[in-house]
Amino acid sequence: MRDWIKCGTCCGLAAVLAASPASRSHADDTKPAVPADGHAWRFTVAPYAWALSLNGKVGVGKRESTVDASFIDILRESNSLIGIEGHAEAQRDRFGFFFDGIYTIISASEHESAGDGFVTAGLNVNVDTEMAIIEAGSFYRVIDQYPLWKPTETIGGGTFIFDVLAGARYTYLGVDANAKLSVDERAFKRDVDGTHDWVDPFIGGRLMLGIADSVDFTLRGDIGGFGVGSDFTWNTQALIGYRFTLLGAKAEAWGGYRALSQDYTDGSGHRAFKWDVIMHGPVMGMSITW
Repeated sequence: MRDWIKCGTCCGLAAVLAASPASRSHADDTKPAVPADGHAWRFTVAPYAWALSLNGKVGVGKRESTVDASFIDILRESNSLIGIEGHAEAQRDRFGFFFDGIYTIISASEHESAGDGFVTAGLNVNVDTEMAIIEAGSFYRVIDQYPLWKPTETIGGGTFIFDVLAGARYTYLGVDANAKLSVDERAFKRDVDGTHDWVDPFIGGRLMLGIADSVDFTLRGDIGGFGVGSDFTWNTQALIGYRFTLLGAKAEAWGGYRALSQDYTDGSGHRAFKWDVIMHGPVMGMSITW
């Protein structure tokens, strides 16, 4: 059970890992500027980092354990972290598409030994965890650049944008754990491999407020699962961004907070697997639009 808990911890860390360049999780919410030609395609990419913490329950069979790991706890428990994450978005007129992918590998190990002068015992446990979360979908801009207030000498005019979203989120969890118990010259080994994957449809929306000439606020949320994959899942994110020009392209640096909850159960009896976890933490990154 401890290995599965560590698996859960590592898994979420996986997304933290995503704390390497990545992107704003699917409409991970860039505020695209209106192109000069409204009928032209506009593309956005956004690398980002997510300092992930995990809270919830992970279980196998009738055994269930609570996961409560902060970002610092996850880093401390991990030997190595590898993460690849990316986001892409394309829009033409009021319609757009998005794709976001996260892939991470996390390794953790633990060693314990004891002896009384006559007998020496040692326990080595190694856990490698793979996690992938891939989102794809489309959006429709219901409200585009609606004026909120007129510009003044000290602040630009406020604008409001609202999109509706629909898509699917694929999640993969893979665990490779092995344990070796040594008692003097005798050794006992056990290897455990397990994978779980599922797809959650989701619907949601995002709103983008142009607070000033170069400052934006973005709020995104979606719900899904509906028993297709997870029993229920929700995802939300709030960001503050600053727009500027980078090498002639439109760019935006942003930061905020994101939370993703998944309540997934698979199998029954001693083979039942439960993943009821909220992954949450600060997120920051930069988007480039052309």
